[in-house]
Amino acid sequence: MLPERFVERVRRDLGPEEGAALCRALEGESPVSVRLNGAKGMPAPSDRRVGWSTEGYYLAERPSFTLDPDFHAGRYYV
Repeated sequence: MLPERFVERVRRDLGPEEGAALCRALEGESPVSVRLNGAKGMPAPSDRRVGWSTEGYYLAERPSFTLDPDFHAGRYYV
């Protein structure tokens, strides 16, 4: 939950609609995406592409990156 003073300031500075939208976004779960390292040849982890990145993909859930050998090998970046 966001601090009430923060919510009040955001709504005052951005206006009620945009401020409320920002607060909803901050309280929601963040999407998880990775960018593949093309030099390492890792297959696409999903079919959900990140629109602004040719090598970016959204994941259905957040894996434990610290336990993933592909992450440590530099095959993708979070």
